[in-house]
Amino acid sequence: MNGKKFWDRLKIVLKQNKMTQKALAEKSEIPLKTLQSWIYRQIYPSFPDAYLIAKTLGVSMEYLLDKKPPKEKAKHNIAKVRFTLKQLDEKLAKISV
Repeated sequence: MNGKKFWDRLKIVLKQNKMTQKALAEKSEIPLKTLQSWIYRQIYPSFPDAYLIAKTLGVSMEYLLDKKPPKEKAKHNIAKVRFTLKQLDEKLAKISV
């Protein structure tokens, strides 16, 4: 499975946090050569390693694995909730009449 998007997002977060791959490796206790190999080969790390990476960077695994950034996904989820609430309000209005 290709992990290109995972590593592209990881690189963005590294840049935002002004962190190097070496610093990430040290803080997550993943050997630097292992981390660099995953990035170069664009393969996903194991679940526990992906969790360590996300935790070290202060982001969710979902963010690293998903296509939408957290704010964009939150806006989408809020819109879904509002739509559902509107539908419920309409149904309740029909029942209470």
